[in-house]
Amino acid sequence: MNAVVRNTFIQGSLSIVFAAVVLLVAFMAIWVSMRSIGKTLPTTEEPFVPTRTFAPAGLLMTKAEREVQEQRNAHDAEHGIDRTKHGAHA
Repeated sequence: MNAVVRNTFIQGSLSIVFAAVVLLVAFMAIWVSMRSIGKTLPTTEEPFVPTRTFAPAGLLMTKAEREVQEQRNAHDAEHGIDRTKHGAHA
């Protein structure tokens, strides 16, 4: 026997697989939405922790950001904090 796989067969097969995946995603979205109605679902999101680092909002520091940086440097010098060490969080 001489089996010939034609381009239309491959396109048709891939179309069926794609349609099945689309239906599965739609079904799962509806299922999770129905489960969430009226109750709170568990979350894997980490709780909010305020940042302890400082960086300018843009490429260049604004006047207010320079003042904050100067205050931070003065505080560090007063308390003997060295923020140049890798992995130091303060």
